[in-house]
Amino acid sequence: MVLSTDPPFLFIHIPKTAGSSIEDSLHSYTEFLYHELTHALSIQYRDWLEPNFFESLFKFAFVRNPWDLHVSCWRYYVRNKNIDMTFDEFINWKFD
Repeated sequence: MVLSTDPPFLFIHIPKTAGSSIEDSLHSYTEFLYHELTHALSIQYRDWLEPNFFESLFKFAFVRNPWDLHVSCWRYYVRNKNIDMTFDEFINWKFD
């Protein structure tokens, strides 16, 4: 998540949608003032921030094709978390 006050925007990082690369790109603009917060839902940011300030922000996020998202998530778990399951098993586990 990147919160900028000049220009006013809120980028909400949705996992597995290139959010880290987008955050890195946004951080390269030194004129931006930003604060990093944890991954959260936009409704949580709305609750954390002053209402008028939240409403004044340009809010954006990126989404991904659901199939690609789940394949990427499965690959991440297999490679980085040493989870030994097929993609079909992963989908059944995730959605059962």
